Amino acid sequence: MALYKMLLAYDGTEYQGWQTQKHGDTVQARLIHALSKMAKTPVQVTAAGRTDAGVHALGQCVHFALEHEIPAKGILMGANSILPDDIRVLSVHPAPKGFHARYSACSKTYHFRIDRSLVPLPHQCRFSVHYPHNLSIKLLQEAAILINGEHDFVAFRASSCSAKTTLRRIYVSQWIETGSELVYEVKGSGFLHHMIRNIVGTLLEIGREKRPISSICNLLKEGKRSQAGPTAAAKGLHLVKVDYP
Repeated sequence: MALYKMLLAYDGTEYQGWQTQKHGDTVQARLIHALSKMAKTPVQVTAAGRTDAGVHALGQCVHFALEHEIPAKGILMGANSILPDDIRVLSVHPAPKGFHARYSACSKTYHFRIDRSLVPLPHQCRFSVHYPHNLSIKLLQEAAILINGEHDFVAFRASSCSAKTTLRRIYVSQWIETGSELVYEVKGSGFLHHMIRNIVGTLLEIGREKRPISSICNLLKEGKRSQAGPTAAAKGLHLVKVDYP
């Protein structure tokens, strides 16, 4: 068996997330179809993370094995000729023995994009959340810093989350301002279901002075989801990078 590591980018707008489902189109199902057609045998793929419906990726990593070795460039060109235009294979490389896209990962970086312009441009509306409200960048940054470190993020997970532990370590939590766009960048050891979107929804309330900065510490301490902010829309979230040792 030949093991491969693949880097993917996709526009998640039209998909019911990464993971294959009985009903609904998914990114994983599309990739399985493309690779199985190339290999002329069923191929299974595993991703670094299961992005939700509507969430995008610039650097999703997957691994898969083929019974017969195919040159990496051939896989890249062949898969892209079968996949729809909103899913692109960026690179393919032979993977070292034992490599696992999910379990070998040491951190993941996400961006949540917010468009603060009065009137959003049509070509941006699929990839950012329009939020033309007055925001204090100072309050946003101060609140974001409190997310750094190892915490119990139970207050920021979805009710459907089945993770065995809610402890996660965050290495980077910051806001980046570029013109009319505001980007929340977060890098961590891993993330709970809806964790980033729930954090963003809470931080935005702080930025609008609807809640105090101290509420972040209270949420991390008390773990009450009902006390956190709303879940931000999926279309603003992008998986940017997965890091490996």
